[in-house]
Amino acid sequence: MLINSYLTVHTGIAVVAVMLVTMVLLTLVITIVWHKPTLVALAFLMVFGTSQAVLGLCSLCYGALAGAEQHILGDQVVCLH
Repeated sequence: MLINSYLTVHTGIAVVAVMLVTMVLLTLVITIVWHKPTLVALAFLMVFGTSQAVLGLCSLCYGALAGAEQHILGDQVVCLH
């Protein structure tokens, strides 16, 4: 299957950005609307923030690797699934 690797990378980064914004807004909802302690909101932010950071780094690393493959292989990258 032939895919455009840059489009895949940008889509992944956009998904991570939307999930990050959603997580921050949910943290505000936890403290302001639900009236939970700030410690609960910070725990939520730390747990899910860590997973978001890992996902974001993986997306960026994949983008760097896909860009290197695209430079070597040409305009289209072959993905074997």
